[in-house]
Amino acid sequence: MIGFLSGVGVNIIAGQVPDLTGAPADGSVAVQKAWNVVIHPAGIDGASVLVGVAAFVIIILLGRTPIAAFGAVFALAVPTIVAVLAGADIAQVKDQGDIPRGIPLPAWPPCPPSRGRCSRAPSPWRRSCSCRWASIFSGLWMLVILAVFSGIVGEVAMPTR
Repeated sequence: MIGFLSGVGVNIIAGQVPDLTGAPADGSVAVQKAWNVVIHPAGIDGASVLVGVAAFVIIILLGRTPIAAFGAVFALAVPTIVAVLAGADIAQVKDQGDIPRGIPLPAWPPCPPSRGRCSRAPSPWRRSCSCRWASIFSGLWMLVILAVFSGIVGEVAMPTR
């Protein structure tokens, strides 16, 4: 299980490298794309790196403060606002495609056949959460944010996500 989780971790980190650096990356999997960025450093965009590093620093600095719960929001908002005000030409979420406005209609998700074992996602109440409703409230807040602020969500800088 350690090897599997290590592989998942490497894949997640490698998948962030092209967005963090603003570099075009070729490859069919995340590790290939990250390696492509490493061997072609001329494609790295300084503004994208600054925005991404700023987001990371904000999360770290706010992590042990009374407003730690809002650290991710500040890490998205502050570098994005600074980049927009500075006129930086960096990739934004809206560059990935259209963001639907409003609340989507309920629908069954596509369920492809699976031959793997079922696994459980980490439960919020196992991580000293105050109540079992945390996941529900989190989802409801995300729904409100996307429904009300869908236009603004598209402006978020990709290196911060």
